Amino acid sequence: MPIEIQGLEEIQSSLNKLSQTLAPVQMKTTMNTIGNMVQNVTEESFEKEQSPWGEKWEKLKDATLKHKLKKGKSSKKLRFEGDLSDRWLTHADAASVTVASNVKSPKGYPYGAVHQWGSKKVPVRRFFPVDESGRLESGLQKQIEDYLDRKIEEAVK
Repeated sequence: MPIEIQGLEEIQSSLNKLSQTLAPVQMKTTMNTIGNMVQNVTEESFEKEQSPWGEKWEKLKDATLKHKLKKGKSSKKLRFEGDLSDRWLTHADAASVTVASNVKSPKGYPYGAVHQWGSKKVPVRRFFPVDESGRLESGLQKQIEDYLDRKIEEAVK
């Protein structure tokens, strides 16, 4: 499920400036670093069991916890086999970066999307640093902007 991130005008402007001064291989490295930043925030959510905004995830239902423990699995939230929490892929080229997990549940639904956005039966447990309006988490956005500012300064020296 593709997510379009909104409000990144400053980041896009910085990327445009960089693309005029860096070789494609250098831009690919830059985009990959940005993807790694997004992936790190995502993985940190699973470790802390909270959203990138610091909201603690809702407790597991007793039946879910009982089922997990019966199967010998961890009592941690959003971890059964580790497919969602541990299988993030970052792909970058000179013009874009994608951070994704294509994990589907055994029943075939997009497991990650259901937990990120919630459903009638599943509570919202955000882990990806994009909110419901498509905005990047502000701390991560600032981190990316600072990184790009440093890259621009290095490029013009």
